[in-house]
Amino acid sequence: MDWLKPADPFYGELVPIGIMAGAAHPNAARLFIDYVLSKEGQELFCNMGKIPARGDVTPKINLDRDKIRMIPPEESARTNYYAKLFDDLFVKRTTVK
Repeated sequence: MDWLKPADPFYGELVPIGIMAGAAHPNAARLFIDYVLSKEGQELFCNMGKIPARGDVTPKINLDRDKIRMIPPEESARTNYYAKLFDDLFVKRTTVK
């Protein structure tokens, strides 16, 4: 078995970050967001196998950012359906009695 590079374009989902209204520690949340969006934070995400949002952080895979297309929200909503279907079909569940 070997790795296969998917055909262009690549598709991805947006992963938004924000602060909830009424957050218990909004200033800590602001600092966290600053870190996540910093070069250092994006390098951490990159090391976790994610595609960084910053243009000055190079992804671990050879990727032309101009070929990335976002999954439309109506399609993204189906992701949970397919994830559950996969789990139901292929993930072995053990029942504790």
